[in-house]
Amino acid sequence: MGKKKKPVKKRTGKAAGRSPGKAPRPRQKAKKWSLKETNALLKSLIDKEKEILQTEDALVEAMRRFRDLFEQSPIGVGIHDTEGEILMVNKTYLEIFGLKAFGDITQQNFFRDLGLLETNISKIKSGRVIQHEVEFDFDSPGMKTEREGAGYILYTISPISRDNEIIGYMVQCQDITERRKVEESHRLAQLGRLLSDMAHEVNNPLMIISGRAEFALIEGVKDEKTKDTLNTILEQCFFAKDIIQRLLKYSRLGKVEKKTLDVRNTLELISSILEHHFRMSNIKLEQEIPPGLPNVRGNEKQLQEVFMNIMRNSADAMPEGGVITIKAGREGDYVRIDFSDTGEGMTENILQNIFEPFFTTKQQGTGLGLAVSHTIIQEHGGQLKYQSEIGRGTTATVLLPIVYPTGQ
Repeated sequence: MGKKKKPVKKRTGKAAGRSPGKAPRPRQKAKKWSLKETNALLKSLIDKEKEILQTEDALVEAMRRFRDLFEQSPIGVGIHDTEGEILMVNKTYLEIFGLKAFGDITQQNFFRDLGLLETNISKIKSGRVIQHEVEFDFDSPGMKTEREGAGYILYTISPISRDNEIIGYMVQCQDITERRKVEESHRLAQLGRLLSDMAHEVNNPLMIISGRAEFALIEGVKDEKTKDTLNTILEQCFFAKDIIQRLLKYSRLGKVEKKTLDVRNTLELISSILEHHFRMSNIKLEQEIPPGLPNVRGNEKQLQEVFMNIMRNSADAMPEGGVITIKAGREGDYVRIDFSDTGEGMTENILQNIFEPFFTTKQQGTGLGLAVSHTIIQEHGGQLKYQSEIGRGTTATVLLPIVYPTGQ
């Protein structure tokens, strides 16, 4: 008989999971820390905690200094995201725009609202710094501001980068309204000196030319062609003299006396003067001037010239005839007068230049009428504004400060 096999014992527990032939892993004994090592570790942890706390304190201090510099900057500063939407602004920024809280300006987007040319937008997005000047009308209906009148803001737009990638934009703004007024004053003073010299030099030869032409006509010229030529010379001499007088008037504004005026009377006088001429040109004149308009302070002759110039421009825009409507009323602390026509309207490019001296779209125009009118109204503490749309006509708006009775 063969040998009996010994029964194999079944492994249980941890031994059951081991592969045959592998020895069990020896257990690692926990390291015993000496008192010296424990103290060293505790000291290291305490030092690290102090270092973290110091870093946090330094970070908080840096943030506080940044906030102080940001809020106390004499220049308005705004932070915008990459799409141009505003994220935060400082106190000066709000003051420049006559705003009280950030919530009043949250909708501002400099890509959309500053009238930037596409070339400038491309420069900004490529990481370049640009400057852009904007004229604001703070009285327009869309402006939520306590500021009044017109203002000039100079923007400096620069990128905020991280790892060579633009993550936002910093927009600095400065109110340069007073600077522009000073520049305009200096420009007018220089222009006045130039025009005075020019008027003297040009008037003398004009008087000689026109005098000789008049003398020849008085003596009697039989040749009709020669007579027509002499009349043309006289006409152009008078036209040149008129230009010189307008130039002198433009340079001498502000040296007039002002008194309390009833604007209604002034408007009615000018309307009566022009009404017959308008009727001959198939132009209807309509008026909506309520009684009891507040008085203003001004020079009557200058205001008559402004109103007449605006109405004549309206008539010139309607060669086939049309309607001129004059509306007047009170708007806050101003008397508002709107002159609306049904003419051909103006492009945006023309609107931006209508107050520039010598800018004109008329063949026989001098380009000084609106420049003079604009300066006259500014000298009266008011505003002259134009709105126009091609094919829908033009509206000129004059705002003149109200004169309140004593005690009001």
